[in-house]
Amino acid sequence: MPLPSNFSPTEQFQDTLRRVMNPRVRAHFKDVNLDDDLSSDRGQLKRAAFHAEKDTLVLTVGKLILYLTLKLEQLFILIGAKEGLEQELIPQYHLRAVNHPKILLFFSQDDGAVPVKKIAITAQISFRLTRYLNYKKPGELGDVIDEAELRAIAIRIRSEFRNYVWTKGDELYIYDVPLDGFFGSKCFSRNKAQAEEVFGKVCRVADKRFDKKVLKLGLTPNKRSNNNPTETVIAYNNQTQKEPVYRPTARVRFRHAVCFAGRNQPIVLVDDSGLLANPLVR
Repeated sequence: MPLPSNFSPTEQFQDTLRRVMNPRVRAHFKDVNLDDDLSSDRGQLKRAAFHAEKDTLVLTVGKLILYLTLKLEQLFILIGAKEGLEQELIPQYHLRAVNHPKILLFFSQDDGAVPVKKIAITAQISFRLTRYLNYKKPGELGDVIDEAELRAIAIRIRSEFRNYVWTKGDELYIYDVPLDGFFGSKCFSRNKAQAEEVFGKVCRVADKRFDKKVLKLGLTPNKRSNNNPTETVIAYNNQTQKEPVYRPTARVRFRHAVCFAGRNQPIVLVDDSGLLANPLVR
């Protein structure tokens, strides 16, 4: 079928984006009830990404870029979390742990504290929900996690970690209580007292009793933390470069918590960053 004589590629492009992308924008920001709610950061982002009929072509393209950037940023965050899924698992526990839902808490430096040309220092702490399974076959024993239980966990996370800041240090502490869901969970802390405080909060989220006698200091490294190395080293192909950063230390703040429960994408429990869509608890 030939194009009409008055066909405008620009108008067709903008009309298509309004028809196709606006429902996706609403789905990404479904926790923001109104299209013109500017009272929160997510409301501002939703308004900024929402296509209107009077938008110029430049503004339409800008809104499309903003939406795609938000989706990519969320994807990178969640992929990054998934890449570290089993890092804290001691090998002999892996098969026992892998079919239990995993709760992951993510922390990072405040933007204003990140040095120029550096990336934010991050930290992660996780545990498993050993009462539940990610999935089961019909007729098998065990319970699969549901939204009501995850919402209760999210409320406890919100209570324990709202605006919580701690110092990621260079001492590795390991909390290992498999029956409670802690399969060698790790925390880099400045000292044992702070590690006890952090794991105490995580245990309250997991609704488990914290046993400080179980918390162990990992092997002491043969060198201390180095946030700003100045030494030059020889690397691949005899090229020289700065010595890599080693066990960097920084004040980190709670940003978000997700649950990996056998689905393609993790379930967002709590999000203080404003980057993850539709958390169970805001």
